Amino acid sequence: MGSVVNRSALLLAPKKPLMDWVNSVFAEDARMDLAEPLAWDNMAVYMIPEFENRDEVTSWLKENFSRFFEDQLFGWCQDPETWPEKLTWSRFNDWFHVSWQSLIVDDLEAEPLDREVFEDEELDFEEFKGIDE
Repeated sequence: MGSVVNRSALLLAPKKPLMDWVNSVFAEDARMDLAEPLAWDNMAVYMIPEFENRDEVTSWLKENFSRFFEDQLFGWCQDPETWPEKLTWSRFNDWFHVSWQSLIVDDLEAEPLDREVFEDEELDFEEFKGIDE
């Protein structure tokens, strides 16, 4: 069957406040609706360090949530000027369903894992974020 990867998985699915923000930014476009938020077919999946329990994940995520928040906002709108002024832990939890998966199995061992690094040197997220825990 494959081998277990030494990572956990963090899955993020949008909640209504995120979609309300998307609809306000793109008011001229068709409205995005989340009648079944967890049925969202396009959840973001991030490989993160291995953790033994949910408390460890939560502690780590409280320290690192801003990069996931920024990545998700950037996926919807590349203009940080439209982003909320404060990207807080509370807002992160209001805007995303968070799921942690402790087991990742690589079922394609014969096919090497490719990595693509995303870099945008023209954007400086630091000047736009206001983390307030």
